[in-house]
Amino acid sequence: MYCTGDMGIMRANGNIVFCGRRDSQIKLRGLRIDLTETEGAMCGFEGITQAAVACRVQDGGQKLYGYYTSSDKIDEKKLRRYLEKHLPSYMIPNGFMRLDIMPLTQSGKTDRKALPEFVIKDDMGKKSSEPENITEAALCRIMADVLKLGSVGAEDDFFELGGDSFLALEFMAKAENEGLTVPVSSIYEHPTARSLSEEISNDKECKKTMIRQKRKYSRYPVEREYHDYLFFSAFIRLTKFMYNFEVTGLEKLDPYDKYIICPNHESDLDCMWVWAALDESFSIDDMCALIAAEHLDDPIEKFIFRVSGGIPVDRKGDFSGALKRAASLIKNKKKLLLIHPEGTRTRDGKLGTYKKGAALISKKTGVKTVPVRIIGSGRIYPVTNRLPRLFDIENIEKYDLKIISKAFFYDQLRKTLIYS
Repeated sequence: MYCTGDMGIMRANGNIVFCGRRDSQIKLRGLRIDLTETEGAMCGFEGITQAAVACRVQDGGQKLYGYYTSSDKIDEKKLRRYLEKHLPSYMIPNGFMRLDIMPLTQSGKTDRKALPEFVIKDDMGKKSSEPENITEAALCRIMADVLKLGSVGAEDDFFELGGDSFLALEFMAKAENEGLTVPVSSIYEHPTARSLSEEISNDKECKKTMIRQKRKYSRYPVEREYHDYLFFSAFIRLTKFMYNFEVTGLEKLDPYDKYIICPNHESDLDCMWVWAALDESFSIDDMCALIAAEHLDDPIEKFIFRVSGGIPVDRKGDFSGALKRAASLIKNKKKLLLIHPEGTRTRDGKLGTYKKGAALISKKTGVKTVPVRIIGSGRIYPVTNRLPRLFDIENIEKYDLKIISKAFFYDQLRKTLIYS
C-alpha cells in the first residue's frame, strides 16, 4: 500500500513509480522500514547518546548501516544482541560506526546525507582466531566468499560483517554444495563459523531443524477445492472478456516440459494473470508459486493464494524452506513454478536479477528459467485498491493487459543467472 509521504511519478500509461519517501521511511526488499524506529531502539542501548540509520548500496545491494555517538566505547556485539530482542531481523543494521559528532542540518535534525560512507575493511576477518578443523575452515571460506571478503576468522559474526537474510540463504546453498547441512535458522542462532561448526557436528539437532521445516512446508500448496477450479475458470473468462488480454511468447512453451516463470511485479493478481495466459497449454494442477506469507493474513488474498498454488515465503526471516519445497515440487510433481526475481518487489516494472531465488532453484533442478513481462496489471489493480478495476471509465475503453515473454534463448539466459 502507498502511504502518506510516499513520493512517485505517474507514467503516461497511468502507472505510478515509487521514488522514495519525504520522511525517514524506506522500502528495502519490499519491506517498509521506518529508520527512526531502528534509531530509537539503538538509543535505548546503554551508552549511546545519538543514533542515525542510513541505507547504502554495498556490493550491488542495499543495506542498512547504523551510526552512533557515545561517551565511552560500545560493545557492538552486545548492541546487536540487544537490537535482536527489540526489532525484526530485517530492521537491524548490517554494520555499525561510531562517530565523534553526529552531523546535523541547520534546523537541528540528523543530516543523513552527511553521514560517512560505511567501508568494510578487507582484513576484518583476520582479527579473530584461525579455524581449528576442516569444517570450520570450510565455513570460513564460504562466509568470506558470500560476504566478498578476503578472509573470515572462526569467531567472526556473519551479520556483523554485513550478512543479511538473502546472504544467509546464499551461505546455506554454497554450504550444501560442499556437503554441509546448514539451515538458515542455524546461521541466525550460531552466526560464527566456530559455533556453527559445533551445531553441524550435533547432527541430530540439524536433522530435527530440517524435519520441522520440511513438515511446515509439506502441506503447500494447499489442495484446491472444487469451487477453486470454478473460480479460476470464471477468472479466465472475465479477464479475456473485460480486458484487451494479449499473450505473446508463452504459447511457445512445450506443455510436456517444466519451466520456472519469472515475471515482474505490478499487482497482487500477477500470478493469476500469468496462469490465465498459460491455461491453454497447462493445467492449473501443474502450477505452483512462491508468494509472500503476509497474503495469508487477508481472507481474499488467502483464497487467491490457494487458487494460485501458493507456497508461503517469509520475507522477514528464513525463507530457505519455501525454496526447498518449490525446488522439490518443480523437480518431481509440477510443471510450472512462478517466482518474482529479486528487485521486482518495489513494483517499478524492472525484471530484477536471478541471484538467490530463481537461479538457486534452476541450478538445483536443471529446470529452464523464463522471464516474463507483465504490462498493465498495476493500472488495473493498483495497491491502493481493494478490488481490481474492470473498465477504464475515464477513457471509455477496455484496459490493456499484456503478458509477454520474448527470451527463449535459454543458453543466453543462463549466462544472466548471477550465481556461482
